[in-house]
Amino acid sequence: MENNPGPGVARRATARDASGRLIGRCESLTDGSQFCTLGMPDGGVVVQGLQAGDGEFVPVAAPTATYAFPALLGAATGFYNQLQNRWLMAPSGSAAPDAPFLLFYRGFEGTEAGAQVTVGTLSEQRVQEFCPKTAEFEERLSEIAASIPREGLTPQQWGTAVHTGMQRSVRRHYGRESTAVRAELSLVRGESRRYGTHGSTRLDIYHRVEGTSTICVYDIKTGPTSLNANQAARIYGEAHRFALQSRLPNPRVLIIELRRAP
Repeated sequence: MENNPGPGVARRATARDASGRLIGRCESLTDGSQFCTLGMPDGGVVVQGLQAGDGEFVPVAAPTATYAFPALLGAATGFYNQLQNRWLMAPSGSAAPDAPFLLFYRGFEGTEAGAQVTVGTLSEQRVQEFCPKTAEFEERLSEIAASIPREGLTPQQWGTAVHTGMQRSVRRHYGRESTAVRAELSLVRGESRRYGTHGSTRLDIYHRVEGTSTICVYDIKTGPTSLNANQAARIYGEAHRFALQSRLPNPRVLIIELRRAP
């Protein structure tokens, strides 16, 4: 996060690799809009814009057609992980950078060919506006993680215990048959399957935000591995299909990572 980012810019976050190549930069403007620049593998750049309002994201500058979706997804996910690491490593008691997000949308045609991905950051207020249960899930996860002893458990065992505890907590609160909030939702081609079904994609928490076309998917991480492009694409694809089958027209999917390390 940069101090004194310039006139009209409220906040700016920039990430570069070891050689100084631009990975990405996000500028949040004082009018509430945001522009993010992604560095592509061939040295080119893609500029994306978002304007947030009334509980929806409205893309104001679509990604250039020069790059196919997989290349754009890889660049966006790489920048997302850089933002996520910076957010997590903020010193205790300091003002943390805005929470990063990945937003998937398809445009008005709603076809697979129209799929796009946008990366950016949200202030705490915006996170609550678009994904209003984020603070609740963060608090639940913190309480559950703190209640599970690490002694005698491998990091993998501890992570499994945290996931199980979160699943039970969410299901107790919302019920197993909730259509708005689901925990440990295993999907195959958009259809719910038994937990652990071979070939399924697991959504740790799925939240359909009432009165909007927004789906918030929370991915819980308890180890050093960050979200990668393939995982992000699978989560998006299954969440989108599941929302369509739940009769939500043209859903927009936000992926937000919840992390607790052993």
